[in-house]
Amino acid sequence: MIGQIIQGYRISELVRGDHIDQHPNVYRATRIIDLANAVVKFAPKALPETSILARTKHPIFPKLYASGQREDAFFAIMQDFDGGNLTDRMASGVQLQTVISAIRQIAMALDELHSLGFVHGDIKPEHIVFTYNGNPGLIDYGCASPIGESAASDNPSGDTAQLSPGYASPEQITGRELGGSTDLYSLGIVFYQILTGRLPYTDPDPKIMLQKHLQEPIPRLPNHLAPLQSVIDLLLAKRSEQRFQNGKMLSDALASIALDTQLPNLTIKTQAIKTQEIFVLSAELRTVALDPSEQKKRARRKRRRKVALQSFAVLLVTSILLSVVFVLRDEVTQSLTDVGSSLGVIENPELVFARTEAESLRQDPNQGLAAIAAAYQRIFSIEPNDLEAQIALEEVVTVWRDSINTALAGGDLETANVRLQEAVSVLGEDPELTVLSLRLQNRYRAERLLKSTQALLTSHGLSDLPSAAAAIQAYQEILRIAPKHPGAERGLTELSAHYIVLAKTAAENGEVNNAISLLERASAANNELRALDDVRKLISQAATAQAAINELLVQARRLRADNLFISPPGANAAELYQRVLATDPNNMVALQGLNEVAAQILNNVRSKLAQDNLDKAEELLGQASAAGLPAEPINELRLRIEGERTRKARVIVLLEKSQQLMADGYITAPINSNATALLRETLQLDPANEKALALLNECAQRLADIAQEAYEYDLQVKAKEYLDLALTINPDVSAWIALREKWGDS
Repeated sequence: MIGQIIQGYRISELVRGDHIDQHPNVYRATRIIDLANAVVKFAPKALPETSILARTKHPIFPKLYASGQREDAFFAIMQDFDGGNLTDRMASGVQLQTVISAIRQIAMALDELHSLGFVHGDIKPEHIVFTYNGNPGLIDYGCASPIGESAASDNPSGDTAQLSPGYASPEQITGRELGGSTDLYSLGIVFYQILTGRLPYTDPDPKIMLQKHLQEPIPRLPNHLAPLQSVIDLLLAKRSEQRFQNGKMLSDALASIALDTQLPNLTIKTQAIKTQEIFVLSAELRTVALDPSEQKKRARRKRRRKVALQSFAVLLVTSILLSVVFVLRDEVTQSLTDVGSSLGVIENPELVFARTEAESLRQDPNQGLAAIAAAYQRIFSIEPNDLEAQIALEEVVTVWRDSINTALAGGDLETANVRLQEAVSVLGEDPELTVLSLRLQNRYRAERLLKSTQALLTSHGLSDLPSAAAAIQAYQEILRIAPKHPGAERGLTELSAHYIVLAKTAAENGEVNNAISLLERASAANNELRALDDVRKLISQAATAQAAINELLVQARRLRADNLFISPPGANAAELYQRVLATDPNNMVALQGLNEVAAQILNNVRSKLAQDNLDKAEELLGQASAAGLPAEPINELRLRIEGERTRKARVIVLLEKSQQLMADGYITAPINSNATALLRETLQLDPANEKALALLNECAQRLADIAQEAYEYDLQVKAKEYLDLALTINPDVSAWIALREKWGDS
């Protein structure tokens, strides 16, 4: 399976495969056209997520690129969230406000899933994933069930082994009817686990753990997280009707707590704290009081001061308003608004205005993406975590991309270009925009080539053999870069029909050689027209046909001896053999001669490939294709050239990404996205790449420097770990070897 290509994606590695019939095997794949990552699932029966994801629009759900059946297996190709899962994020640390934002986004996305009539049924940290930019996603819909269906009907045997014991809801355990609150219960378990670092109900025996979900009380959060206890209580209620009934209720509750309560600005993580983090933490410990009771007292005092201040402000504003309402009504109104906004009594008018303006621009079909995006950026400058604005902006970008696709499909290249340029100016580097840009460039090139070809034929006429040959090659190139281009298909058919008429006239006049030459042009343009057979019969019946064929074979043999295989046009061996085959498709001498020419040319192409002269190799292939040599080996070598270009492009991408990861400090972690791993992959593609070797040595040097710094701060275990990593990358540095021996194994 590794290395196979399906729907334009090359399968690169097995992510999960237990070889159990009812479970899908999961692979990671790379889109050939732009090296974008994707996930491919194979299963012996139809995958439930294909029908679900095809209907979802929220960015949290994976995009479904393609699905279908291949041989005896069903497959689905979908978006790959390459930023790791929630467990990975927790290991490296995540801020509390970021956690709350992610939970709100997932809750709102679940509302969309539930509105489609489905329950996810298996929400846990492994299924909450992130993009490289940190946006959350929700994957794996293998346990999805229709809303209203009982868990017992989905699992008639009552086998609880299919559940995830730590995250299963009471109705899943008891076989009751499933609803949207089922997913919210599991999301509540995840939220509690993030906040505390542990599951609310645990036991080595899964069956006992499931019983605790049904019987044990809802656990308490630590004192510094007490404002969130009411949310946990409503998420983990034993009876579904006592929980939040939809994701919006949960999102609003979290937003209200974040607005009205001073939550601690803390970072939650499960991995061991690094040296630098210890220094930062120790500085904070010297300035921050940790007594929970003192924090409660301060919070109460702050709320009392806030209430008093609000009351005083209301009285003050009222008195001012009554005294100067007829003199300075505009100024008073503005002051009242400003005071109310600052006290939180009324919503920030700037934010209200910014939202109204953004929505108005979004609804205006004459507005550009830059103007709409700028309007939403004004919202973010006032409220950086405005979830509704984030979702709305993502929807605007999606609609904009779709409009580019629509314009391309309809041949409206100017509109596509204008919209693409504006998208690039707003979004910057974006894989989907890169693909659209390549498609647009190909369409522009095709249109330019079509226009110049039509001008050539208009100037020289269809009957000019060199011009017709050039036109045929140009039309075929257009169809290669823009398949099914109507102008190119129409042009080839017109040329073929024209030369069929000329060939028929020449054959009727006894001009066999001329008829053969004309028929060859007609056949090269479009070999599917039935009229070709009529002309072949006429030429075969001509008295001098065989003599002309023999003369062509003699001339072709001489041209081969002079190494004139496919050039110059009109006087090369390949074209003469094609003329013979146009009249006599089964002529063995011509077939063998054409095969010999093809073998020689393809050997020349392979030689250029070995010399890394891709441009010359591609030029030879173009000449071979124009001369009518067999398409299969030509296409195979074209794929090799494209593969070589792709390999070089991949090396460039990997080097750029490695440097960025090094700049961000991701030397050896996370596992699937760190500088060392990408540099190793680069050297697999290009073993002698000097830049990759130099960067890898730099990675090793950084690790060695960190090791020595850690050792100086008495962090011997970490110091040895980092030095071992440096030696793993570069095991030949004698100074590091000596230092490791000096530190010993203890």
